[in-house]
Amino acid sequence: RAGERKKFLTIPRPKRSLFPPKGYLTSITMQTTRGCPFACDFCSVTTFFGRTYRFCPIPGIISELRDLKAKLVAFVDDNIGGNFKRAKELFSELIPLKLKWYSQASINISQDDELLELARKSGCIGLFIGLESLSTQNLEAVGKKVNVVEKFEQAIEKIHYYGLAIQGAFIFGLDEDDKSVFKQTVEFAKKMKLEAVQFGILTPFPGTPLYAQME
Repeated sequence: RAGERKKFLTIPRPKRSLFPPKGYLTSITMQTTRGCPFACDFCSVTTFFGRTYRFCPIPGIISELRDLKAKLVAFVDDNIGGNFKRAKELFSELIPLKLKWYSQASINISQDDELLELARKSGCIGLFIGLESLSTQNLEAVGKKVNVVEKFEQAIEKIHYYGLAIQGAFIFGLDEDDKSVFKQTVEFAKKMKLEAVQFGILTPFPGTPLYAQME
């Protein structure tokens, strides 16, 4: 096993000339943070990185984006809003670049209006958000404590208010699911006007708490 993880990430710049730019929405991807402060039972992120949240130095991120003359960027962070203070610092520095970007965040990003406004000003066009299930029992069973079903509609409306699109991710196959879950979930996605939706099947990845439960 690796030793203790450092707070700051040092990720060398990739040789992007090796990557074919055609056929992708954007060929410019970048990771500004690694890890997630949450520990959902089905998620492999915590298994890989521990329950740590590490940052790439913001000046280096901005410098690389300037050199790339980036117009559209996919930030492939596990949870770009995992630390609100740090996210605000990053988004503030992105504003002068006048680029467009998208990333992944937890639903609790809706709790901070200043953060959402900075995301909008910095060029965020959308976020991938794991809603997972419309069942409180299912969410509790897999340790998704950050998600509160009763607050989903308010949270989605808030994010939309700031002009950010949402790709909502849902998981089928949780213990409380029955045949009605498919229609119920699709109707919810339509009602909330989610711009994109991902439906996945519950998968116990080796090393996750979910895998241990099923062994």
